[in-house]
Formats: sequence, C-alpha cells, structure tokens
Amino acid sequence: MGKKLLEQGAEHVIVSMAGDGALLFSKEGIYQSNVPKGTLVNSVGAGDSVVAGFLAGVSKGLSIEDSFKLGVTSGSATAFSEELGTKKSLLTHYYHK
Repeated sequence: MGKKLLEQGAEHVIVSMAGDGALLFSKEGIYQSNVPKGTLVNSVGAGDSVVAGFLAGVSKGLSIEDSFKLGVTSGSATAFSEELGTKKSLLTHYYHK
C-alpha cells in the first residue's frame, strides 16, 4: 500500500503497525522503526502524534529517517501517558529505547 501511494504522488507514507512499530515509505527508501519500550496507557492521539513528530523533524531540517524516528517516538510518548506526550516523556523514550 505504501509503494502504491508513492506511485500516485505521495512523498512520504507512514504505516503504523501498532505495537510492532511502523514503516516509512519515501523516495529515499523504506525505513522500519521499532516502538520504544513502555506500557500502553491510552492510544488516543498516538497516530496524530506520529505525524506531528515527523513533520516537526522535517521542519527543523532533520533527515527523513530521523524525522520518522522522532514521529514514532512522539506517538509512543502519547500512547504511554494519560494525555498527549510531553517533551519530557518524548525525550525519556527517545533516549532510553
């Protein structure tokens, strides 16, 4: 599905596999990311946080791969907390994967 969307003009396609991580399809290649370890508390907003983290990384000039990792970490930080993930929880999960 990711490759098909690229063929139709998408630049980047992120496919969540829930607890099994995520895939990023882009013209640069296909990247896989595992989910940081943690306890699922609430998955509401986790997908939106993945997109927000990815876009934040791209807007800050990070590589596509690092932006993807930031997105997955952002989604995990949200899933591991009662509310949206905070900067503190994001850094904790990013540096302690």
